[in-house]
Amino acid sequence: GLLMLAGIGLVYSATGQLNIGVLSDFEALNPALAFLAGLLLLLPLLLESKLFPFNTWVADTYEDADAAFAAALSAMVATAAALVLARLVLGMMASGAALGSAAMRFRELLLLLGTLSILLGELAAFKEHDLNKVLGFSSVGQMGMIALGIGAADSVSVRGALLLLISHSLAKLLLFLLAGFFSRVSGSRDWRQMRGLGRRLPWAGGLFALGALTLMGMPMLAGFWGKMELIRGLAANGGFWLAGMSGLLAGSVLEGVYFVRISHGLFEPGRDWRDVRLNAAVLVPGLLLAAALLVIGFLPGLLGAWLDSAVAELTMHPGGYLNIILTRGGGI
Repeated sequence: GLLMLAGIGLVYSATGQLNIGVLSDFEALNPALAFLAGLLLLLPLLLESKLFPFNTWVADTYEDADAAFAAALSAMVATAAALVLARLVLGMMASGAALGSAAMRFRELLLLLGTLSILLGELAAFKEHDLNKVLGFSSVGQMGMIALGIGAADSVSVRGALLLLISHSLAKLLLFLLAGFFSRVSGSRDWRQMRGLGRRLPWAGGLFALGALTLMGMPMLAGFWGKMELIRGLAANGGFWLAGMSGLLAGSVLEGVYFVRISHGLFEPGRDWRDVRLNAAVLVPGLLLAAALLVIGFLPGLLGAWLDSAVAELTMHPGGYLNIILTRGGGI
């Protein structure tokens, strides 16, 4: 927070402005000053988005968090941080804006941190046995993919990043809901101690598998469309962005391996779970979240108009955002 406040102070001292719309259509600052101010503004967002190397808090936080808090942290807080990150990077830090003289350096920073977050987050999840930590490290990888889409800055990549944000939020709410239930009935957060729960409670096991498949990007589920759009955008950018695309594909493979391993374990023969029951407090919201993932997966066009509007607003020439503010707000 103090670092961000310092960045705000630098921007204000150099421009006399704090309105993001005005700063998105402002004379460019000195490149060194622009990069320093922008970096200070971005640091808290990189922290809340769990991007490497600002994700050292993830393991301990998720280990001790209950399911509701972990779900909120993974699905909602990180999503809000990513949206603010997109607004700043694609607005006041884009070419033609106040901090636009360092625009390419900001994009390269997101490329580097996004790719490292994908690979290291998915590797950490692959080695972990605490289910909460697995889901937490999975979020590190997913947010790395979203950072790549924001950094690429073209309409296709940004559209993919927004779709991934939506699918990740819904899937993580579902997975943490079930992880909390599995932990309570098994008395452990180690997914190896939950073997056989899916055989006894096929609805719970099936819903967990559905959430996992969504994050993996399986066809006809919500996460598939986001990853496909992101891959198309990164491939079109070429150059170093192909390295980011390779990291995304490698991370998706790792993600698939550990989620299949956990889901398969739920349906293996295990302990005697005859006394375990699935209550409505888990089943009803689980079914609603699963339905949303399936609807988006089979009918992605339902979000088409909203996504087109959001992508157009985020990726338009920086001065266009100022016009929107003036039109909607009647002035500054």
